[in-house]
Amino acid sequence: MKLEAGMYVRFKDKRGNHYIRKITSVNADYPDKAWAGIFIDKEANNVRGVSLKNIIKASHNIIDLIEVGDYVNGVEVEKITDNEIMLVDTHLYIDKSVANDLIKTILTKECFENNCYKIGDE
Repeated sequence: MKLEAGMYVRFKDKRGNHYIRKITSVNADYPDKAWAGIFIDKEANNVRGVSLKNIIKASHNIIDLIEVGDYVNGVEVEKITDNEIMLVDTHLYIDKSVANDLIKTILTKECFENNCYKIGDE
């Protein structure tokens, strides 16, 4: 798939954190292309550039990048089918055809786990 401005990407950093961001521009010229040819709308791991090798998925629809265990609008995603996303404990289903309009926030499960403070021996 050819990446272009306006698409969303799910990518990882060197620590294994996953992020979802929107592409603002794609640089096809060296030397920028070699380091981080894809530029994103918000910083991830203190940079606004992403290397092509770190991209896991890309899509024009942000809903395609969500995985089980991620958090959508503050609620954990329990199940994903071809047509909808089910959120934990709410029995709320988000129809994929309208999901882009309903989604306000996404927190990937990797970012949650890496930033979670655990009390005790866990």
